[in-house]
Amino acid sequence: MFHWLFFVVMPAQILSSQENETQVLITVQHGQSMLKLEEHLQDELNSAGRLAAGQQLDVRES
Repeated sequence: MFHWLFFVVMPAQILSSQENETQVLITVQHGQSMLKLEEHLQDELNSAGRLAAGQQLDVRES
């Protein structure tokens, strides 16, 4: 039996940013296998890292 999975992809979001820390929220979709879960987790962590690094670059430039 095959099940179609429908999901909403939510990009990483900055929840708060202060002088010495940035809090980022990620949402990871569960895959049909552990491999898919790990791939989704890696993608979202990379996205969160880019977002947080960009936030710090903006703060330091201003």
